Amino acid sequence: MSLFDRFDEKTPLTGRLAMGIEYDGTHYCGFQRLSHAASVQASLEEGLSRVASEPIRVHASGRTDSGVHATRQVIHFDAPVKRSEKAWIFGANTHLPRDIAIRWVKQVPDFFIPACMPWPVVIATC
Repeated sequence: MSLFDRFDEKTPLTGRLAMGIEYDGTHYCGFQRLSHAASVQASLEEGLSRVASEPIRVHASGRTDSGVHATRQVIHFDAPVKRSEKAWIFGANTHLPRDIAIRWVKQVPDFFIPACMPWPVVIATC
């Protein structure tokens, strides 16, 4: 996506939503939520929950280990409220740490599960 792509501000998205995310995993103990350490999943859920004003649980296309970075990772969640594409992206990014970013969001069918999709998750370590 280009910096200059326009995000829809008017059409409300609801139901199952897929998002493309990127992150620098240096300060995280992997993607999956942990009770004893910072995780990418916990940060995403907190940021998205603030946009929705309700708790949100995300599911990922894969997990990463401690300190691993990812780009083009796909997550999904069931949106409890209607928000526009722009509201989900800009709203969540406002509440996320600077090393995690949401790049896109799309409404998907209820049977969509990113871990079962045929595309690869690009993961790099530094």
